[in-house]
Amino acid sequence: MKNQKNNKVFHMDKTIVRYQRKIDKLGLDNTFDANWFLSIRFITSCFLFVFILWFMNFGYIVAPIVVSVYYYLLSYVCIDTRINKRARKLEGEAITFFDVLKLTLASGKDIISSLQMTSNNVDGELSLEVKYALKEIKFGKSLEEALDSLRGRVASDVVSNIILNIKESSIFGTNIIDSLDTQIQFLRDKRVMDIKEVINKIPIKISAISVIFFIPILMLLILSPILIEYFIS
Repeated sequence: MKNQKNNKVFHMDKTIVRYQRKIDKLGLDNTFDANWFLSIRFITSCFLFVFILWFMNFGYIVAPIVVSVYYYLLSYVCIDTRINKRARKLEGEAITFFDVLKLTLASGKDIISSLQMTSNNVDGELSLEVKYALKEIKFGKSLEEALDSLRGRVASDVVSNIILNIKESSIFGTNIIDSLDTQIQFLRDKRVMDIKEVINKIPIKISAISVIFFIPILMLLILSPILIEYFIS
């Protein structure tokens, strides 16, 4: 509680809420919240600023630049990159999960029973998140509230949209199976495009490695006889 009050002195409430929404997308296994992250970032930024100012020449010029880069880079490394990585993982799991969910719904079961059966038979982070949402329903939340909470913990916009469609289906009683078919096909196409993008980047990476490592070695081998003759003479 004390940490939260102190943090509000340095950060506005909307900043804390915005970061908490991002951190929630890291999932149930995440070990820190917005108050902890913002406090640590502020404290380490202050120490870094004082250290550079005290020990470096022209520290009064270097310190603001370095601390500004560190301040925003820390958020990118600790939160944004992990969210992007988790989004790709969830999208990969979602293909199997929603395929099984579609078959379960087609058998005539309601949404809650279908989600429960699917999450019990499909492994992965998405299943764990759905199980937690079902647990929230047991403790008094409505299905719509639990699905909203689930969307807040899902890093992928595509998966979040599928969950939104399930929520709307439970409210209006519409058929969700056709929509799931479309979304699953979109996920498959997106996965193929992501793989193609990785493959297309391989020649660039190989070229960069060649420039950094192989070309200097090759040049050394070519020029070594000339260098040896020069130093001997």
